[in-house]
Amino acid sequence: MSSALYIVYGDRAYDLTTILLNKLSPETGLKADAKVLIKPNLVVAKPWQSGATTNPEIARAVIDYFRGRGFHQLIIAEGAWIGCDTKRAFDACGYSDLSMKTGVDLLDTKHDVMVKKTFNGDVFEISKAAVEADLIVNLPVIKGHCQTRLTCALKNMKGVISDREKRRFHADGLHEPIARLNTFFPNVLTIADGIYGDIDFEEGGNPVKMDTMLASLDRVLLDAYAANLLGYKPEDIGYIPLAAKAGIGSMDLSDDRIIRLNQPTVTRTFTHSARISRLRAYIDERDACSACAGNLFRALHMLDESGRLPRLPEKIHVGQGFKSDNKGDGWIGIGRCACRDLTCAGCPPSAADIKAYLESL
Repeated sequence: MSSALYIVYGDRAYDLTTILLNKLSPETGLKADAKVLIKPNLVVAKPWQSGATTNPEIARAVIDYFRGRGFHQLIIAEGAWIGCDTKRAFDACGYSDLSMKTGVDLLDTKHDVMVKKTFNGDVFEISKAAVEADLIVNLPVIKGHCQTRLTCALKNMKGVISDREKRRFHADGLHEPIARLNTFFPNVLTIADGIYGDIDFEEGGNPVKMDTMLASLDRVLLDAYAANLLGYKPEDIGYIPLAAKAGIGSMDLSDDRIIRLNQPTVTRTFTHSARISRLRAYIDERDACSACAGNLFRALHMLDESGRLPRLPEKIHVGQGFKSDNKGDGWIGIGRCACRDLTCAGCPPSAADIKAYLESL
């Protein structure tokens, strides 16, 4: 399967989701009675501002989009991680209210009938609703993970398996089982929430505001790009090349496959944890877009965690306010507006590019 990746910048989750849906037209080819399963990331009972869970406005936009085109067999399905009650997550994350207002049912996949599916002799227990869905609208959060480094499109599908399966996945090292699980879902649209995302863990607490959303029919492509956003190569995330090898999608990040629908704009709402506040001491920010500043924070965090944060002669400049400054020798700038040459002048540059640039200094 080959598909483009669409990127849109901003923080109005409902509007951005609608823009992406209109570009992708995921209803094409579906019958009027198609079953559409909406799969957010509600791993824990924390609001979306924590960087752990999917903004319910994204799910609301999906509901309105499909209903506006005559589709009414919609369901929101999720199974929180082991030890967390999914109903508590539905309540805390705003999905119980969303269900009440829209009339779309919530399904705790932990209590669904489990269907056994086999891949090369490996048996999986998967929610019947997910198996029977004609289309899965996958709504992950772009965030870090303490074991797999990244959790996004491919890993978010773990929410449709039983708790027993989740334990087995961890015992088997996560990467191979995640890749194999995704072979059972041929029709998936992923819309990834990168407005807020935790830089470390899937449970939230260290959110960085990036004002970025991604959408694609290719989960592998989307995850490859998301890995780059967080400062990794796709090959660093074991399940991404395994999924590509299994034929689920492609890791090809050629420019002709990446479609940006707008440019990042300046937003002044930077809400960061104490850890991120410490990293701000390295930054001179002036009218920065969240996408650019967020990627810089991620790159600095990765260098800090690995003990490779460089001693710099001056602060790192980022933001549109530096466009007209005299960028003499020793100037360190990130992004097209503040960079003195083409070294790290993307709009925005990825965390991986920023990390490599800072390591070279």
